[in-house]
Amino acid sequence: VHNAEGAGARGVLIFPDFAEVPVYGHVHFGTGDPSTPGFPSFNHTQFPPFKSSGLPKIPAQPISLSSAKTLLGKLLGRSIPEKWKVPDFLSHGVGPALSSEGHKVQLEVTNGAVSMELHNVFGSITGRFEPEHYILIGAQRDSWGPGAAKSGVGTAILLELARTMSMMVHNGFQPRRSILFVSWDGGDFGSIGATEWLEGYLSMLHLKAAAYISLDTPVLGNPMKSNVSPSLLAEHTLYYTFRPNTAQS
Repeated sequence: VHNAEGAGARGVLIFPDFAEVPVYGHVHFGTGDPSTPGFPSFNHTQFPPFKSSGLPKIPAQPISLSSAKTLLGKLLGRSIPEKWKVPDFLSHGVGPALSSEGHKVQLEVTNGAVSMELHNVFGSITGRFEPEHYILIGAQRDSWGPGAAKSGVGTAILLELARTMSMMVHNGFQPRRSILFVSWDGGDFGSIGATEWLEGYLSMLHLKAAAYISLDTPVLGNPMKSNVSPSLLAEHTLYYTFRPNTAQS
């Protein structure tokens, strides 16, 4: 929708093309609450949604695959690229003309913006030597469409980790740093739960958070793959790098 707006479109009809990209649950171009860009939403300071820089200024409406077939089958003009073709669709052009002369598509969106509460759930184990520093382990709790592998599996692993480590604590184990177990809400709608909490406690996290372990989509297929943030390594490297102008470390 953001790209269509930039190209001069007056509106967007969205249909699910599962062979190309997964279904996307919102039109917000960014993360967090679009009515509170850059600051937390739990302080009751919000912009009207239509003034948010992260939301498009043109209407957008999801339509069914059947409706998309009907509309796309009537488009004339230059043939579509091969990679745009959808199985079981009639060959069509890119428009803007329609095969039925005088026909136009009228788009009217009456969806209203409704504020809803989100709830993040926290559990903690206090560290022994550095209780003021945290290791965060998080998983999103919501899903959009076929999201069992993304949210259900991550939540199951999060709960099992919390249960196992709680049993270890009862048996005398105490971690060096504190551990926070977090179940994020609103993950598939711009990671609202995690982003708003991060915006609210950014200074504290910068000083006290040692690491974050994400359990989003933890099990998917056979190969083992992990991604890490290089920020800590970069800070360590820069600390011991000579300053180019002074030759001092």
